[in-house]
Amino acid sequence: MRVVKHDNQHFALKVALRDHAAREASLSSLRVCESHGGMGRLYTACYRQAETGLVVERDRACVDALVRQRPTWRVYEGDAGRVFTAGLGADIAWTMLDCNPYGAPWETLEGFFGSSRAFAPCMAVAVTDGSRQKQRLGGIIYGWEPWQERYGKSLWTLYLRCCQERFAQVSAQAGYTPTWWHGQYGGQSGQMTYFAAVLRQPEDRHTDAVLPAQAR
Repeated sequence: MRVVKHDNQHFALKVALRDHAAREASLSSLRVCESHGGMGRLYTACYRQAETGLVVERDRACVDALVRQRPTWRVYEGDAGRVFTAGLGADIAWTMLDCNPYGAPWETLEGFFGSSRAFAPCMAVAVTDGSRQKQRLGGIIYGWEPWQERYGKSLWTLYLRCCQERFAQVSAQAGYTPTWWHGQYGGQSGQMTYFAAVLRQPEDRHTDAVLPAQAR
């Protein structure tokens, strides 16, 4: 019973972060790109009123459930980092990116923001990062080398700060600047990290289809 209560507490935190980010972004149109659909709990809690949506999931049983749950959405089976890098969903300027993997989110985020695609002038992003526990060991961790050189081999105590810096760097590939950001730890011993952000582009880049600079 304690496990169920624990899971429910952290699911409530995920929902609250997504709701808060959407409010901060003042989204006039909710177009959702969800990188890890699971069994669809976040959709039920947050996205049932979305104008349109796309969801990716690797587990075939979950994909089948998502198809039944969302008959008007695009539903794909695959690895989110790879398919976003290849341009999946590039024709729509999504206003909400939901990245809720079991482990690290960074390959998915880099694939999305680093690819050639339409980008909305403003979007909300919500992320779950389950990889903080690796920082306890203090070994070299792929992708975190610049921060380990700057702050030391273990980023455990600074992980939220480092996530904020890395996310700003990743989203800048698409011309975005975070104008609101919130994050906190959770899970057993604080090994989970949850954060959300609102991203905006400069006024002179406000179009319905903005490509990353390297893709121009």
